[in-house]
Amino acid sequence: MSTLVRRLIAASIAATDHRLAVQSVVSLEDLTREVFVMREPGSGTRDVAEDALRQHHIALSIAFELGSNDAVKQAVSAGLGLAIISEVTLELELALHRLAVLNVPGLKLNRDLTHVTMTERPHSPALAAFLKSL
Repeated sequence: MSTLVRRLIAASIAATDHRLAVQSVVSLEDLTREVFVMREPGSGTRDVAEDALRQHHIALSIAFELGSNDAVKQAVSAGLGLAIISEVTLELELALHRLAVLNVPGLKLNRDLTHVTMTERPHSPALAAFLKSL
Protein backbone atom coordinates (compact mmCIF):
# COMPACT_ATOMS: atom_id res chain seq x y z
CA MET A 1 0.00 0.00 0.00
CA SER A 2 1.35 3.42 -0.96
CA THR A 3 0.04 6.70 0.42
CA LEU A 4 0.80 10.31 -0.37
CA VAL A 5 2.26 11.76 2.81
CA ARG A 6 2.72 15.41 2.05
CA ARG A 7 3.81 17.79 -0.62
CA LEU A 8 7.15 19.32 0.24
CA ILE A 9 7.77 22.72 -1.24
CA ALA A 10 11.21 24.00 -2.04
CA ALA A 11 12.17 27.64 -1.86
CA SER A 12 14.64 29.92 -3.55
CA ILE A 13 16.77 31.44 -0.81
CA ALA A 14 19.33 34.20 -0.39
CA ALA A 15 21.38 35.76 2.37
CA THR A 16 19.35 38.45 4.12
CA ASP A 17 21.71 41.15 2.85
CA HIS A 18 21.54 40.00 -0.78
CA ARG A 19 20.04 42.59 -3.16
CA LEU A 20 17.25 40.18 -4.23
CA ALA A 21 16.24 39.50 -0.61
CA VAL A 22 14.69 42.95 -0.30
CA GLN A 23 12.70 42.75 -3.53
CA SER A 24 9.01 41.93 -3.11
CA VAL A 25 9.10 39.94 -6.36
CA VAL A 26 12.05 38.25 -8.04
CA SER A 27 11.76 37.33 -11.71
CA LEU A 28 13.01 34.15 -13.30
CA GLU A 29 15.32 36.36 -15.35
CA ASP A 30 16.80 37.72 -12.09
CA LEU A 31 17.75 34.16 -11.13
CA THR A 32 19.70 33.67 -14.37
CA ARG A 33 22.05 36.51 -13.37
CA GLU A 34 23.04 34.85 -10.08
CA VAL A 35 25.27 31.96 -9.07
CA PHE A 36 23.78 29.09 -7.12
CA VAL A 37 24.87 26.69 -4.41
CA MET A 38 23.10 23.39 -4.98
CA ARG A 39 22.91 19.91 -3.54
CA GLU A 40 24.72 17.17 -5.41
CA PRO A 41 23.29 15.70 -8.65
CA GLY A 42 20.62 13.13 -7.80
CA SER A 43 19.33 15.07 -4.78
CA GLY A 44 15.53 15.09 -4.81
CA THR A 45 15.23 18.83 -4.25
CA ARG A 46 17.79 19.54 -6.96
CA ASP A 47 15.86 17.32 -9.39
CA VAL A 48 12.64 19.22 -8.60
CA ALA A 49 14.41 22.56 -9.06
CA GLU A 50 16.03 21.58 -12.35
CA ASP A 51 12.74 20.19 -13.71
CA ALA A 52 10.86 23.37 -12.76
CA LEU A 53 13.52 25.60 -14.30
CA ARG A 54 13.71 23.45 -17.45
CA GLN A 55 10.00 24.15 -18.02
CA HIS A 56 10.97 27.84 -18.29
CA HIS A 57 14.07 27.07 -20.42
CA ILE A 58 16.38 28.25 -17.63
CA ALA A 59 19.73 26.78 -16.68
CA LEU A 60 21.34 28.06 -13.50
CA SER A 61 24.97 28.95 -13.02
CA ILE A 62 26.09 26.58 -10.28
CA ALA A 63 29.15 27.72 -8.30
CA PHE A 64 29.18 24.92 -5.71
CA GLU A 65 27.66 21.48 -5.26
CA LEU A 66 27.45 20.44 -1.62
CA GLY A 67 26.38 17.21 0.02
CA SER A 68 24.09 18.46 2.78
CA ASN A 69 21.31 20.97 3.31
CA ASP A 70 23.21 22.52 6.23
CA ALA A 71 26.27 23.13 4.03
CA VAL A 72 24.09 24.73 1.36
CA LYS A 73 22.38 27.00 3.90
CA GLN A 74 25.71 28.06 5.43
CA ALA A 75 27.16 28.87 2.00
CA VAL A 76 24.10 30.96 1.11
CA SER A 77 24.19 32.72 4.48
CA ALA A 78 27.85 33.56 3.83
CA GLY A 79 26.87 35.23 0.55
CA LEU A 80 28.36 32.61 -1.79
CA GLY A 81 25.22 32.40 -3.93
CA LEU A 82 21.52 31.64 -3.97
CA ALA A 83 20.02 28.18 -3.51
CA ILE A 84 16.86 26.19 -3.95
CA ILE A 85 16.22 24.02 -0.93
CA SER A 86 13.33 22.28 0.80
CA GLU A 87 11.34 24.71 2.95
CA VAL A 88 11.09 22.26 5.84
CA THR A 89 14.83 22.63 6.40
CA LEU A 90 14.65 26.43 6.77
CA GLU A 91 12.68 26.93 9.99
CA LEU A 92 15.60 27.90 12.24
CA GLU A 93 17.38 30.10 9.68
CA LEU A 94 14.20 32.00 8.87
CA ALA A 95 13.35 32.49 12.55
CA LEU A 96 16.85 33.86 13.18
CA HIS A 97 16.76 35.99 9.99
CA ARG A 98 19.86 34.30 8.59
CA LEU A 99 18.22 33.53 5.26
CA ALA A 100 15.45 35.04 3.17
CA VAL A 101 12.97 33.22 0.94
CA LEU A 102 12.64 34.83 -2.48
CA ASN A 103 9.20 35.35 -4.01
CA VAL A 104 9.58 33.99 -7.55
CA PRO A 105 6.11 33.88 -9.17
CA GLY A 106 5.67 31.10 -11.68
CA LEU A 107 8.36 28.87 -10.23
CA LYS A 108 6.57 25.80 -8.86
CA LEU A 109 8.89 23.75 -6.66
CA ASN A 110 6.71 20.93 -5.37
CA ARG A 111 7.73 17.41 -4.45
CA ASP A 112 5.40 14.63 -3.35
CA LEU A 113 6.60 12.11 -0.79
CA THR A 114 4.96 8.74 -0.24
CA HIS A 115 5.25 5.92 2.21
CA VAL A 116 4.79 2.24 1.51
CA THR A 117 3.64 -0.29 4.07
CA MET A 118 3.03 -4.00 3.85
CA THR A 119 -0.66 -4.65 4.46
CA GLU A 120 -0.14 -8.28 5.52
CA ARG A 121 2.06 -7.31 8.49
CA PRO A 122 0.74 -5.62 11.60
CA HIS A 123 2.23 -2.23 12.43
CA SER A 124 4.55 -2.09 15.40
CA PRO A 125 3.74 0.59 17.99
CA ALA A 126 6.71 2.63 16.73
CA LEU A 127 5.55 2.45 13.09
CA ALA A 128 1.96 3.26 14.07
CA ALA A 129 3.15 6.34 15.98
CA PHE A 130 5.36 7.40 13.07
CA LEU A 131 2.52 7.05 10.53
CA LYS A 132 0.20 8.99 12.82
CA SER A 133 2.73 11.83 13.03
CA LEU A 134 2.85 12.05 9.23
